[in-house]
Amino acid sequence: MKLPTKSFHIDLIRHNWDLPIVSTNVIMRFLLISLLSLGVVCAHEEELVGFTFAKLESARLPKPLSDFSVSFDESSQLVYIAGGCDAEQGNVYVEDISTFVCSSSSSDFYSFDRNTNSFETLAPLPVARYRHGAALVNGKIWLVGGRDVDVDGLLPTVDVYDIASNTWTTYDIPEAYQTSDNVAFTNGEVAYVAGGYDATYGFKGTVFTIAEDGAGSITIVDKTPLLFPRGDHTAVTLPGTPVTGAIVTGGFGAADEFCAPLVSVEKYDFAADTWTQVADLNQGRGDKALVALGDHIFAMGGERPVLGICEMDSPEPGEKTLAIDDLEIFHADENEWVTLMEDLPSHRFRFSAVGYNDVQTVYVFGGQKDFNETCNCFAATDEILTYTEQFSDNDGTITDDSPAGTPTAGDNPASLSSAEAMLPSLGRIACASLAALLLI
Repeated sequence: MKLPTKSFHIDLIRHNWDLPIVSTNVIMRFLLISLLSLGVVCAHEEELVGFTFAKLESARLPKPLSDFSVSFDESSQLVYIAGGCDAEQGNVYVEDISTFVCSSSSSDFYSFDRNTNSFETLAPLPVARYRHGAALVNGKIWLVGGRDVDVDGLLPTVDVYDIASNTWTTYDIPEAYQTSDNVAFTNGEVAYVAGGYDATYGFKGTVFTIAEDGAGSITIVDKTPLLFPRGDHTAVTLPGTPVTGAIVTGGFGAADEFCAPLVSVEKYDFAADTWTQVADLNQGRGDKALVALGDHIFAMGGERPVLGICEMDSPEPGEKTLAIDDLEIFHADENEWVTLMEDLPSHRFRFSAVGYNDVQTVYVFGGQKDFNETCNCFAATDEILTYTEQFSDNDGTITDDSPAGTPTAGDNPASLSSAEAMLPSLGRIACASLAALLLI
């Protein structure tokens, strides 16, 4: 049907112009095209509202572990698991020193294949290592930092694993760069190491790169220190191509010592070698997992002491560490953290996690559970948990957009969503508002 055509004029009073603007035929065509385009855009507007949780029954870690490292090789889709605390009861409370202690660390090294839910035992670490950082760069995994459980001393070496040859090379590292409970990350070209504790658990802000020099040794280059020295923190390289930076979150630092974990977050710019403070976590947390999944960054679980712990005369062992049971997502564009889920079905700290982009799923490996009064311990676990993203369509209906191959094995996989996230998203509000304007 042909739309009626009628010319009309607008009196632009300010300039006394009286010009033919456009026909209603053109205007109607514009409105129709705009509404159709808006429908396409809004139809694809989705918001992450939670996860589907499952516990894998077809795969477990070869043994209960905590305080280990994971390195994810995107080319092979294999996860490499190194060292850790493998004591049968995890961290056990020792009254004489009023703290928790791991009595055994591991030199075992495994790869995990998600497609077959299987582990392969690889060449063992040259030395048992736990509470260390790890970074995978150009086909090699760097293990930096960590402690010896026998004397609680810092390890004076760096171990480098060559994936292609299944062999290790060990290098001495100067005392000034020896730490535990540090982090390692990469820009794709070199490994960065940041923060951690010194031999007496003082907080360090040291940042440096480390690489092989081709002559049987290593090259260390100092970088701009952290804004806030910290240990038991976590770091992740920011998603995107090209790689531009990384963020470091939480842990414990000088501000509150070990009375409360840090909420502060800082962003590193690889090119400028600068740190910038960004939005704080909603919940201070140490020994958590920080995971990049697609364009999202999640802070999961972790630990903190009971509030006011340092004002108590004789806190109970179970009050010294509480497993945090929520999950936050970082919105980089808005520079804010939003608590996406509370009361996670399985409380964890001192664990590791990996994000698989192709199935929109986070895999959680091992870690320590809530305090066990029977053993006065935080027992480690061999469980593998999965969290698969759930999205909401424009009308708020939760949809399962996960690709084929998404893990669902487990006892009664549960749908976990945030009540707050079910509120209309900014995108849906914007779509509705624009539609209304076009129809006026």
